Amino acid sequence: MIKRRPFYRSLYFKPKKRPITSTCAVPLDPQPISNDHTSLCQSLVHDLLRRGLLSSAQQVIQRFIASSPTVPDALSAIEFASASGVDLGLGISCELLRKLVDLGEPLSAHEFYRDHVIARGWLVEAELVFEEMEVQGFFVDKVMYTSLMNAHGKNKKMKMAMRVYFRMLKKGCDPDICTYNTLIHGFLKMGLFDKAWALWSLMSDSGIQPNEVTYNLMICYYCKQGKLDCAKMLLNSMVLCNLAPCVHCYTPIIAALYKQNRCLEVYELCERMLESGIVPDHVLFFVLMRNEPKGLELQLCLLMLQAIAKNGCGLDRSSLSISDKINSSAGLEQEIELILREIARIDLNLCNVAGSIYVSALCEDGKTETALACFKNVASAGCIPLLFTFNSLIKRLFQDGLFEDVKSLMDIMQNEGIVPNLETYLIMVNEYCKQEDLASAFGILDQMKEMGPKPSVAIYDCIIACLSQQRRISEAETLFHRMRRDGLDPDEVAYMTMINAYARDGRGDKALNLFEKMIENAIQPSSYSYTSLISGLVKRK
Repeated sequence: MIKRRPFYRSLYFKPKKRPITSTCAVPLDPQPISNDHTSLCQSLVHDLLRRGLLSSAQQVIQRFIASSPTVPDALSAIEFASASGVDLGLGISCELLRKLVDLGEPLSAHEFYRDHVIARGWLVEAELVFEEMEVQGFFVDKVMYTSLMNAHGKNKKMKMAMRVYFRMLKKGCDPDICTYNTLIHGFLKMGLFDKAWALWSLMSDSGIQPNEVTYNLMICYYCKQGKLDCAKMLLNSMVLCNLAPCVHCYTPIIAALYKQNRCLEVYELCERMLESGIVPDHVLFFVLMRNEPKGLELQLCLLMLQAIAKNGCGLDRSSLSISDKINSSAGLEQEIELILREIARIDLNLCNVAGSIYVSALCEDGKTETALACFKNVASAGCIPLLFTFNSLIKRLFQDGLFEDVKSLMDIMQNEGIVPNLETYLIMVNEYCKQEDLASAFGILDQMKEMGPKPSVAIYDCIIACLSQQRRISEAETLFHRMRRDGLDPDEVAYMTMINAYARDGRGDKALNLFEKMIENAIQPSSYSYTSLISGLVKRK
């Protein structure tokens, strides 16, 4: 039976109607095209569309943009085209980019290129835009080249990304640190560490020094590979290069140390980090909370908020304490709320982070009502809560069986323009699978396919595991193949879920074949995987 209770949604946010804006809107001296001319063009476009002459309608819009004397006039044509269902296409996109550059707004051109060409996956069209702009004599700068490299890197097409890099050099456009970081990130995502180091060396030889982002990328890779000594060496070398490590450089090392059960080093590194004046964030708190014993959530929260108050706001820790010794949960909450109010008084951005940490700690401790009250207070202070905060509450509400409240929370996210991420969807799918509600889990998968983002391997893992537990092996197999068709490489968990399903179903030949396939795909099985497979095969003789 589903529990219900009011969510008091109106207390948290008032629904807002946001005006339709463009990322390229730049105020200029108004010299608008006459309304008669605009109306005539719009009427002509509608007439052409009714007659099915899409190409001609696009040409009219393109000519309208070309004759626009101001940026707002050109953007109004784009908004009209979108409202009429006209695909902007290559011609219109090029014309707008040209117009923006002509009117002295190259940054707006960058934004349009990034948000409306690259972001929509029009990589072929993006290449053609380059060619068209070069033919017309426009200089394509490093921002646009780097945006295209980044898009290729996300799709694991590093040969294409390097082709853009060499084209950039050929055209006389010098790469910067952002260009090299983009390429290094792309190679690291594909596991091509040698190529990433080669780019590091090439960058250094060009006189460009690595920055915090470069170091963070390499540290994260070393941690992923379990090479913690190399990661710590890189962290220490940052000081020699006059670079101050940020919290993002420490967090992956701390997570990897926990994984190797090197807890003493975790405490030493955390102490060093906080004493050096670094402001912790919600990601670091999440790592600590997940690895420390259950029941210490509020103590950890207090530690994090004290560090934020001291290192981020310059507040004296001793002046914030209301008691010398806190022995109860209520006392801890009172102390935390006092610090949170002081942080809010000085810095709303840090208040948002601190509030997110507190909400997450309360959710983990099962204090749903207090978590919702904190959520309300952070919003009332003028902050839009972080996505991390929403994710923590969504998980807690699911665990409490408050499914209607989850829907209300998702509505609030939508009203505030906060887009769910993969973690949001993973939480929802995982909770539905725990309840064996596969219809709802598949509904989330279909929603992601329609609206994005692309489902992660972990999301597929959840549903495949649930199907195999219900002995729906054929459906699990179909979903496993669908994951691979969608361009996702199964991880060890996905392979072992299917292998165990085959073994339980008495299909040892398929289990062994898939195990061999896993090894062929360079996934090194753990001792658990071998034990699990052997156990399954022995049970089935």
